Amino acid sequence: MSEIRATARLLMLDAHGRVLLQQLNSANWPGIWIPPGGGIEPGETAEEAAIREAREETGFVVPPGLLGPVIATATGPRLSGAPGQSHSSYFFVRIEGLAKVEPQPEEHETRLLRGERWWTPDDLASTEELIAPQGLAGLLPPLLAGELPSRPQALA
Repeated sequence: MSEIRATARLLMLDAHGRVLLQQLNSANWPGIWIPPGGGIEPGETAEEAAIREAREETGFVVPPGLLGPVIATATGPRLSGAPGQSHSSYFFVRIEGLAKVEPQPEEHETRLLRGERWWTPDDLASTEELIAPQGLAGLLPPLLAGELPSRPQALA
């Protein structure tokens, strides 16, 4: 049985209705775009991991009270190329008014992350590039309209 690593990821929306995605430099998934986030460390809650990862990878400082709910989950192969699978919880957060500091990625993140880009729902729906999780584009319109799902949606 393969190991399943719990991860916390963020759907960070800006004032223009765009979501931040990061491109991975992974041998198994070259060029794939994913929301910021990463593994939940021992003794850490998913919320704490999301807040830590936001600061490390993007520089956005998310106060605990401003982190939105888990709006989606996905289980699949670890995109870093490590063996096993990951089970990701996707937290929602709007970035307007958040402090921004210099990102401080860990060494493995520096090697793995190729860049970042803000995507509109139309960008996501029309791109030929690989986006994970599948179904991400469908989550954005209700969020932009201020509608949060009553329970997390399962994505592929």
